[in-house]
Amino acid sequence: CFFDPPYDFKNFTSVLERWSSSDTVNKNTLYVYEKHVSMPYNSIKGLDIIERKKYGISEIIILKSLSSSTK
Repeated sequence: CFFDPPYDFKNFTSVLERWSSSDTVNKNTLYVYEKHVSMPYNSIKGLDIIERKKYGISEIIILKSLSSSTK
């Protein structure tokens, strides 16, 4: 899943948390989240950061489920 919300969207991590805990996606799904570097990132229950990179004013965070099993 790729997420690139508007930079002024507040607390997008709550959307990711609901999405990752739903039955909508497979447990092996990778999440690619692009955000403004100044926007805070809160840990998401059930997801682990695989990689985090900054590019100018953007930050890319790649996450994966902590469980390797499928739903």
